[in-house]
Amino acid sequence: DESGMLPHMVQADGHTSKITQPPILAWATLHVLDHGGDPDWARQCLPLLTRYLEWDLAHRDQNGNGIPEWFIEGNPLCRCGESGQDNSSVYDKAVLLDAPDFGAFLCNDFRCLADIAERLDESAAAGRARDLSDKTAAAIEQLLWSEEHELYCHRTFDGQHVPVKTISGFMPLFAGIPSPDRAAALVSHLENPSTFGAPAPVPSESLDSGTYCKDMWRGPTWMNLSYLVVLGLRRYGYTQQAQVLKGKMLDTVGRWYAETGCLYEYYDSLGVTPPGDLDRKQRLISGKGMAPISDYHWTAALTTALLMES
Repeated sequence: DESGMLPHMVQADGHTSKITQPPILAWATLHVLDHGGDPDWARQCLPLLTRYLEWDLAHRDQNGNGIPEWFIEGNPLCRCGESGQDNSSVYDKAVLLDAPDFGAFLCNDFRCLADIAERLDESAAAGRARDLSDKTAAAIEQLLWSEEHELYCHRTFDGQHVPVKTISGFMPLFAGIPSPDRAAALVSHLENPSTFGAPAPVPSESLDSGTYCKDMWRGPTWMNLSYLVVLGLRRYGYTQQAQVLKGKMLDTVGRWYAETGCLYEYYDSLGVTPPGDLDRKQRLISGKGMAPISDYHWTAALTTALLMES
């Protein structure tokens, strides 16, 4: 809309949802531009993307510390649909949290916006976007790194790190935020069989979290964020680790495709339970709801992207 808010859903009757979703559109626009996209099209996108990202700053940073927070919903089975991680246990207390994934996506998108503006000779817009990216990165480094967990963690408004390790803590790697030492610590988690070094990585929640289970974002592996971890590893020069992770991801998707003929919404990070038998928002407990979605779009898209790489 005119304010820059982009709702995550528009119904057939024109009504829109009141939540947005992770900011990755400037990244997508830059990607298209890198692959032959029309600069005139990018110029049309520039003011729209600017409003889109600045809406997040204006409406999703309630404590004003430079790190955005996802909107929290009243539904206990979908506390944070805005993040895309509807039922992650990190949101179980239903309070606003400084979010490492939101912050990383916003930081990266502002940096991509700056790159787009520079290519279009819009130096003032580029400078402002780069400044906002740098400020967000600095706030994440200062406030969200947990020495105890050696991971970026969600943070309460009174300054406490939420003691639940999730895949969100790897998103600063994708955005190029961590120092080399912190990047190395994140890589160590991916190789640790007690935390994120699962047979079918990357689990959405650490195996030792205490709330890990096979229900949607409380433990299963999702291709979308695992893909961003691969990109983050490459960004920091961990090419071998990225290749190993990529191989395990493709093996997981390929195995269950061979057995069932479907690509799924998410997968058992332990590599045991067939995807269609996994839980989804306590479906198996309540007998209500829906099974994990099959023939899933981003699993298909990202599997294709990995397969097509040279």
